[in-house]
Amino acid sequence: MDNIENNPAPIIDRVIDGVQLWNLFTQSFQSPVRACFDLIDNVFDAAPSSNGRLAINIDSYEQEFRNRNGIYILSNCQHPVKPMREVLTCFNNGERDRSQIGENGIGLKQACACLSDISVVMSRNEHVYSLGILARSLQTPAGFYLPSFEFQFDPANNLDLYEFLMMEITTIVNSFENIAAVVQEFGHGNVARGVLRLVKNMMRMNGEENHVFCICAHGLIRGLTHGETNADFLLNVKNELPEHYFHVPQSFQVLVGSDPIHFNHWPSRLTRVTKYNVRIPKTVLLNGKNLNGAEDDHAVSVYLGFDTVRIAQDGQTPASLSLYSRKFGRLVKSLPDCRGSLRLCAGGTQYCQALTIIIDDISGALPLSLFKNDFAFGEHDHGLVWEQNLFKWVSAVTKVYYNYYLGNVCHERKSSLAEIVKNDRASQLGKIYEVDVSRFRWNYRNDSIKAADNRDLQEYPTPLHRVCSLDPRPDILGMIEESGIDAFNKMNIVGITPAQYLIENPNSVIISETDILRMYTFHMIGDLDE
Repeated sequence: MDNIENNPAPIIDRVIDGVQLWNLFTQSFQSPVRACFDLIDNVFDAAPSSNGRLAINIDSYEQEFRNRNGIYILSNCQHPVKPMREVLTCFNNGERDRSQIGENGIGLKQACACLSDISVVMSRNEHVYSLGILARSLQTPAGFYLPSFEFQFDPANNLDLYEFLMMEITTIVNSFENIAAVVQEFGHGNVARGVLRLVKNMMRMNGEENHVFCICAHGLIRGLTHGETNADFLLNVKNELPEHYFHVPQSFQVLVGSDPIHFNHWPSRLTRVTKYNVRIPKTVLLNGKNLNGAEDDHAVSVYLGFDTVRIAQDGQTPASLSLYSRKFGRLVKSLPDCRGSLRLCAGGTQYCQALTIIIDDISGALPLSLFKNDFAFGEHDHGLVWEQNLFKWVSAVTKVYYNYYLGNVCHERKSSLAEIVKNDRASQLGKIYEVDVSRFRWNYRNDSIKAADNRDLQEYPTPLHRVCSLDPRPDILGMIEESGIDAFNKMNIVGITPAQYLIENPNSVIISETDILRMYTFHMIGDLDE
């Protein structure tokens, strides 16, 4: 025994199996479109605070190969792009810990592998050009190989940039047989054509911007289903992009193909929007007898409304839930039918009528998984309690909101509620696409970890009825009313009222405006269409 303890087994150096690692990378995302969004995340991470530029298009240097060339993503950067050898370092995710935002980290390698068997990563910092190659064919069981190159262009020597890049890339191809094989595949069986395609992609970075980043994904073999083209893939990106990102500043120009993207997904769809400000205890399970708060309570905003587009789509009317992270600047998770998750009645058409719930993590506190596509409450000491409290509050405000419309406005007739939503859509058709979307948006992510300013809501030009502040600490009671004025749309209510009724009677139907006012602080901002 002593001999064994004093002579432990030697540590064996292990080599990463490049083939297996590449195969794992291809399974990192729920869909190829989400992989593309991860590449776009890098763009927003590195973008200038104003005048950011992003272009996504088909890489069609020759019309003959238009549907086989794949796509490119081109963007400008606020600061110099990392050296390509660092960008392509295996498992270097550019983050000190998982709570921070990475830039061109491990997600880039995973997303490229998910989209295509060959991707080319390029950057320009002033006159320094960099090139990196991610290719399945370069991987072996002996290691993970992501070659990168860097060369500096000197305008003083009067050498044409195009000729300079042709010379540098030709030298690389002539020096490395394995890379030449990749370039040949990149050129659809012709090395010279592959070199030309690389040069033309790098020439896209030439311009007035000092720092530029570009990715070209070749082939999109996993990005397309049978019969789809590159244009179909871009259409999917175009359709999902406005919903996925809700923090993009108005000055940021995003082009998919030749079409500019307007980030007005929710403002152009929702009607009768209400915003609830809620504080979620992280450590103590919330119930009707325990509403004491703490300094580290988690602040979230919950938006509720009815989707005037979804109401017209058969089978698309159950309550949906979308959860956005301010810290990572995007949609984290969506549930097309959230009634089960929120413990709402799921029978028949209850909690349907295109009811839409949006959670805005205004404090940036929600713990997220490694790939930022789900929550990781298990990392928190009291994660289960935190998660239960979050969904308990969201469920509670949803019941109050829905039951008010169903009980007070529609007299328990769900068909009447559906007609109201459809009529709202019809009344907005003439102006819904003329909305100034800058008035109903979150602040740019890097500036928005603080609570949202209600002035953004007060300028919202489509029907927005009220903002409710819900605080589980009922230390101030009372209510001041203006008599003779419609309490629901015209009154200013000052004070904080108890929330016990909501927690203890979550299924109750509100029978009057007075009842709902006694449960919450209401800051009425009126019907802004008047």
